[in-house]
Amino acid sequence: MKAIQPEELRVGNNLYNDGIIVTIDGRTIFDLSYGIKTERYKPIELTEEILLRAGAKKDLDDSFVLGRIAIFLDKRFKENVYFETSDSGTFSSSSWVKIDGLKCYELHHLQNIVKDLTGKELTLNK
Repeated sequence: MKAIQPEELRVGNNLYNDGIIVTIDGRTIFDLSYGIKTERYKPIELTEEILLRAGAKKDLDDSFVLGRIAIFLDKRFKENVYFETSDSGTFSSSSWVKIDGLKCYELHHLQNIVKDLTGKELTLNK
């Protein structure tokens, strides 16, 4: 697992802190920026369990759908995040697009994508 880069984080993201899922605050980002307690914090890998706790629905094609965002966990994909472009709300008239090179395999990255696109926090259910 790679080290977390502070510039990837924002207040409200979830990370592991000594194996426990925590919601980070500004102090955590400050600490990580200055190398304080960095070994304690680890990213949360996207798994089926984590995506379901975040409110995603598993689709027939093995993707996980969060509103208008679909995520594939298969790491063989060059890109694994797709966005729905239709606002009709019907599957038959929807098309899905990807952004070249966009990969998302950690929860804090997905939380940032959802926040940027919807303005809403993506949180985990218990």
